[in-house]
Amino acid sequence: MFEEFEMARIFNGVLGDKTVFFRDDMTAVMDTQPELYSKYLAGQVSRYMVAALKDKEEILGYLIADNYSLEKQIETVRAMETIAMFVGTQLKNQLLKDELVFLGSHDALTGLGNRHALNKAIISLSSQTSPVGICYTDINGLKLINDEKGHEAGDQIIIDIGMMFGSIFKKKYCYRIGGDEFVAIVPDIEKEKFEELIAKILLKNSKEVSLSVGYAWSKSSKGINDLIKKADEAMYREKASFL
Repeated sequence: MFEEFEMARIFNGVLGDKTVFFRDDMTAVMDTQPELYSKYLAGQVSRYMVAALKDKEEILGYLIADNYSLEKQIETVRAMETIAMFVGTQLKNQLLKDELVFLGSHDALTGLGNRHALNKAIISLSSQTSPVGICYTDINGLKLINDEKGHEAGDQIIIDIGMMFGSIFKKKYCYRIGGDEFVAIVPDIEKEKFEELIAKILLKNSKEVSLSVGYAWSKSSKGINDLIKKADEAMYREKASFL
């Protein structure tokens, strides 16, 4: 409903500088938003009240009450103001907490998981028996790029490779574990499908940016640590041929 009828824009328009807006006559909605009225409001909502959930001037969401008692309208407005202030503060605190959790488990440059997230995934999969594929990727010649074109150019390549890596293996399965080193741990994937994904990343090698790739697959993730070592060693053998 919010997306379909741009309710955030509508609420912002009616609220303006007010803390709470209430509408007791739905005629205006019938005239300006007939589809919204007929689809969601007709016969169900006779009046409504909306308050913005804010952090300073930033709107985080909206608190809505409908069909409230006209006899208790003033009390309802006061309650909405108090609740909106409390919920807005709690929502902001939760958003900050979620952001800190995200930053603690993700690489700041690429948005992929970091070593902490990788270790959690390994621990989880080591107790399971699902098939799993591991792919290690290292950017060849990144130091030379940094030396010749600067670290901003090198960072952009890392970002681009991270996006490509995440698009092939799904971002939630990908981790940046070093300056130019990435690993994907893809659970519940059959060997043929995993090899198709590996073929895609091998096609991404170019004269501008080449990659060393090592991979391994197993029908059971219980031996994931050995599988990771196998993929890592395969990647470094590939890397040796570039140096």
